[in-house]
Amino acid sequence: NGFCAISKFPEAANFLDEMILGGITPNRLTWNIHVKISNEVVRGLCTSHPSRAFSLYLSMRSRGISVEVETLDSLVKCLCKKGEFQKAIQLVNEIVADGCIPNKGTWKILIGHTLDKTIVGEASES
Repeated sequence: NGFCAISKFPEAANFLDEMILGGITPNRLTWNIHVKISNEVVRGLCTSHPSRAFSLYLSMRSRGISVEVETLDSLVKCLCKKGEFQKAIQLVNEIVADGCIPNKGTWKILIGHTLDKTIVGEASES
């Protein structure tokens, strides 16, 4: 949590990796903290280290760590900025299947990306 507080997200991700590799898994008392920190680290990595963010997201899913809607929004925004709209849609579908419900922010990102692509397409046709 200390790394996240000072925006040291790569270091926080490394620390989480080291804990898991060392066989340290969260117990019932620390699970909520682990989920919160994992989600916060993914959101923080999306802007500066997107590939690391997606690796951590996949690791979270494989370990049964639930994804918060804010994390979904960060991942979707990252994919849309990279021009990978279909992957963004696929990600939303995967996370919905896991029980995370998109919010207005999620749809705003997807619709905004669609509108941007439409406007750019129309402008280039003119």
